[in-house]
Amino acid sequence: AAAVARAINYLHCHDEKSPTFHRDIKSANIVLFHGFVPKLIDCGLSKFIPDPATTHHLGSIMSTKGMALGTPGYMCPTYIRKLQYDAKSEIYSFGIVLLELLTGRLMSSRRDGQDLYDEYIEDMTPIGPDLDARAGPWSVECAQRLEALARECLAPYKTRVSSMLTVLRRLVELEKTYCAASPEEIRMTQLVEDLQRQVDALRCSPKQPAEILRMCNICFDQSANGLGCGAGDVLHFICADCAPQEVQRILNEIEAEATQLARHRAQGGRIQCVVPGCDAVYSEQALAKVLPDAIFGHYRAAQDAVVEQRQYTYHQERFQLELEAARAEFKRSNDLARTRQDAAATAEFMRRQFPNAVQCPRCGAGPVIPENCYNLQTHHGESTSGGGRISNACPSCQFFTPERSVWANWDGQMR
Repeated sequence: AAAVARAINYLHCHDEKSPTFHRDIKSANIVLFHGFVPKLIDCGLSKFIPDPATTHHLGSIMSTKGMALGTPGYMCPTYIRKLQYDAKSEIYSFGIVLLELLTGRLMSSRRDGQDLYDEYIEDMTPIGPDLDARAGPWSVECAQRLEALARECLAPYKTRVSSMLTVLRRLVELEKTYCAASPEEIRMTQLVEDLQRQVDALRCSPKQPAEILRMCNICFDQSANGLGCGAGDVLHFICADCAPQEVQRILNEIEAEATQLARHRAQGGRIQCVVPGCDAVYSEQALAKVLPDAIFGHYRAAQDAVVEQRQYTYHQERFQLELEAARAEFKRSNDLARTRQDAAATAEFMRRQFPNAVQCPRCGAGPVIPENCYNLQTHHGESTSGGGRISNACPSCQFFTPERSVWANWDGQMR
């Protein structure tokens, strides 16, 4: 059951934007390979297949527009009524398969017209007394938990399990808890390992260390080879089969969405771990081991583009800083030149307006304007009509002498 749930979950989750639905989940579309490994087949609508257990035919409805598509008995009633198919519709079909697994009977194996859903879900008949005896002894707790899961898958639409990933996780937990190897199986495994060690010793070739199996976060299969993130957590793992398509999906999103591109640039062109909440990135060495040359080349091209963008941004920022500095220097030079021009113009005006201006012999300040009086003492200190006093002293150091010869003619420099 877990292997089939894993396949359905992959169809639902391999592309978040465009999930794929099998649309015909039923026991007739599940086959067993070597070692009783189940495989989900017929990913389109199945052909018309007779049910060998009854005189009825469990064929797929292959109808025109406006009608439900699938196999009677396995189709969700809400889907049949509203013609709206989603993950819950597929979970319903899988719930019917779980009923068949528990009871060892097909959906429409009774001749009185009742099916497994009518008997165990509608009538609430306990499945415990009808467990498939051909499967060997059942763990009571395991059977009860599996029955509870089947009933949750077949619950009314609003209260039904909404995600196949939830179903898968519960089945994986049941598998780990109740499908552990028996003491006899463990003993036989140890015997085989002992024989293998003896064969290796005879061949003088040391036995290779056992590979560590880890669960893939995409397909939930156990694998020894794959991609681990930089955090070093053994649970943050993608198998070698899923890694190429997952990396390609991430690269496609980076090229298509601006937010993903910005995030990718912020990470320095590295790809972040797919496990939610993990900020670690995959190393180039790890990616090179599991990615085909074409996808790894795509990854390196995206990384080179990030480096080029970073260099471009750096040089643009430097250019803007240099441009602002040049503008500030240009403005300062213009202001200084304008100030000098203003000072020169003022000095020229003063020379023309006050040709008799002098400058202080003590501090050199100028111009000192003697109020158009050749004898500097004549009006110095004289009161004015406004209440002030006339002063011919140096405005900077207050030096004064009435001797005109002591005062030098103003040299034209504003001081």
